[in-house]
Amino acid sequence: MLLRVSVSHTCHRINSHITAGLLTFDDGSTVDVPSLANDGSAVIVTFPTRNSKTLLFTIINVSSFTQHAGLAEFAVFGSR
Repeated sequence: MLLRVSVSHTCHRINSHITAGLLTFDDGSTVDVPSLANDGSAVIVTFPTRNSKTLLFTIINVSSFTQHAGLAEFAVFGSR
């Protein structure tokens, strides 16, 4: 499975930088998400294929100047 995540700039907030995250699948397994690009470009996170009906993205840490953290895009691509 492939995940693409990018930082929100849709609300014109440059003070929004997620520096760590966590993906949690419905079986309880997790995958660490590295710091997201502060320019809004996609960060690709790859991991072994998993069967899951739900996926939770948790923001673990933000930069010291962050006032409001958010995502502009959260896309999941299944493997074949």
